[in-house]
Amino acid sequence: MKIRTGFVSNSSSSSFVVLGFSFKKDENFSLKKFELEVIEKVLNIPFEDIPIGNNNYDREDYIYNLLYAADNSNSFIILSGHPDDETIVLGIEIASGEVEPIIDKVKEAAKKLGFSDKKIKFFTGTKMS
Repeated sequence: MKIRTGFVSNSSSSSFVVLGFSFKKDENFSLKKFELEVIEKVLNIPFEDIPIGNNNYDREDYIYNLLYAADNSNSFIILSGHPDDETIVLGIEIASGEVEPIIDKVKEAAKKLGFSDKKIKFFTGTKMS
């Protein structure tokens, strides 16, 4: 019998490790507003600098690539799961290397977003590729 240790992946999914913080959504939470807040306060990109292109989908693609794409190494990623989930995670996807600089970046982001009381933790899982 073969036993697999570590992460499992196939062509439609991939495993991830994110170092970040989580918080519970309240009834006033808007993912779109939170995305823009992260882009402006954490990534320091003013809203007016987000390209519009020919239509609003170009802007949504730009935001997706900034915050959700798997290849945005050492940049922030939002994990929101199913729309009915109550928890949001903001962190940095990591593969290897020193974690201290990443912890510092995540703590600074949490402070800018008003979540300085949140603990920085590892989050793992599998996502659609």
